[in-house]
Amino acid sequence: MNERVEKVFKDIFEIDIVYENASFGSISEWDSFSHINLMMQLEEEFGVKISLSKSQELKTVEKITNFLTNEKCF
Repeated sequence: MNERVEKVFKDIFEIDIVYENASFGSISEWDSFSHINLMMQLEEEFGVKISLSKSQELKTVEKITNFLTNEKCF
């Protein structure tokens, strides 16, 4: 997992460990409000725009990492 992605997750959800298979349902702090904050923080950290429809698809660490890889963010 990318260190910058991991840091964003730790900051947003105030957790110590981020698992590669983590998802919207597996992190209790990951609710609809924090999901919006997560998307905004990812946009800021990686200089990428995430559309509303795309943000609704990005509900796992793996999907987020794949999206950022495809956008050539790292």
